[in-house]
Amino acid sequence: MQLRIKKIIDNENLSVRNFEKKISTSVGVIGKVLRQNTDLSSGVLVKIAEIFPQYSAEWLLRGKGPMLKEDSSNSELDEVSKNYKQIAEAQERLITSLEKQIERLEAELAKRDAPMGGDAGCAGADMSETA
Repeated sequence: MQLRIKKIIDNENLSVRNFEKKISTSVGVIGKVLRQNTDLSSGVLVKIAEIFPQYSAEWLLRGKGPMLKEDSSNSELDEVSKNYKQIAEAQERLITSLEKQIERLEAELAKRDAPMGGDAGCAGADMSETA
């Protein structure tokens, strides 16, 4: 267990004293455990698990399994990211559809605004000749 506590201290870039402060233990408690290879009280172990929840209690107590827990916030972030991706894809499809609709409407408008062909002028000329 001492090696695992040392790994946490190193992984958190803490001195032994700062680690003791973080878990609210007396000065020297952790230092003594590390030097003399003594056991920790269950209260201190609970404090370590509470203050450093990213570390597996199973790993800390028994040395079994991974040191770090799977971060649930990472899986939540992955889910949020997936949802945003789906929203972005839907928006992209909507934008593409709207762009096509705009092109179609612009083409219809261009046809409507185009001057009448020569037929209208001829019809008017024909009428004036017959009169």
